[in-house]
Amino acid sequence: MITETFPLDEEGDHYCRVGTDDVLFVVENATTWWSLVESLPDDHRLGYVAWGLGGTFRASIRVIKAKHHITQIRYFGDLDTSGLRIPLRASTTAVELGLPSVQPAEQLYRVLQLLGRPRPAAAKEASVGVGTADELAKWLPAQCRGSAAQLLLEGNRLAQEWVSYRYLRQSTDWHCDVR
Repeated sequence: MITETFPLDEEGDHYCRVGTDDVLFVVENATTWWSLVESLPDDHRLGYVAWGLGGTFRASIRVIKAKHHITQIRYFGDLDTSGLRIPLRASTTAVELGLPSVQPAEQLYRVLQLLGRPRPAAAKEASVGVGTADELAKWLPAQCRGSAAQLLLEGNRLAQEWVSYRYLRQSTDWHCDVR
């Protein structure tokens, strides 16, 4: 969770300072947060990695102040209806507050679509219409939009955990998302 105090990797907190740079990287789920923090390359540009706690990311983004020198906010979450609504809504809030818009972690989303196996979404994530699917998918990198919209139309999802700790440790492809 994003907090004003920005604790340095204290037990139980899900926001940690990982460097002195200007990028805030937010992930939707705790498992991926841990995997990402434990797998960062030495030459990243991240200042902080946060666990967005699902929909609370939008509310907690309000605590980011100018003194934190965040010039970029990147996000990686599940590919499902709420997983795309979360960064879109957080981005709207960020821009209203004078912060940078929330951008997708492009390579991690591409990898998720390659490695992940679609599963039926929960009832709250039921399939959406074409307009909604296209609108939500528009936030993603261009190469990911078509298949993401189709996934939503079918009422399926891809959990971000498909991009596993093992993948993050063994591959350097995703490092462009943290530089």
